[in-house]
Amino acid sequence: MKTKKFDFPKDHKPYADKYFLRTNDILRSEGLNPWVRAQVFIRKGPGEVYGIDEALAILDKYSNLKKHGGRVFALNEGAHYESKETLMLIEAHVQDIVELETMYLGVLSAQTKKANDHRGVDLEEVTRRMA
Repeated sequence: MKTKKFDFPKDHKPYADKYFLRTNDILRSEGLNPWVRAQVFIRKGPGEVYGIDEALAILDKYSNLKKHGGRVFALNEGAHYESKETLMLIEAHVQDIVELETMYLGVLSAQTKKANDHRGVDLEEVTRRMA
């Protein structure tokens, strides 16, 4: 299988929601780092899921998940899914993944929506509404 290359920024923090960064600061200061299981899903479905490969690459690049014994189970890129079905299951120490949620969810939702939005933009409808 050919591995895809992604052009990620050096630092993920500018792309993380502030409350996830703050959460990790608090966890560190309190000495808390529980083992968690995160189920990642998309509310709207059914469809084909895209962005899985990039989401996994985000976790690989910016986390110590594998180094600390964490695991990720995921559907294959392009696999069929149903509404609220688990697309990725992440088992890891919370400090390894909490800051990355914004990035991997953004990739999954944007790419899946783009791939499944067969309607596209109806220019006639836009023009009618503007009139």
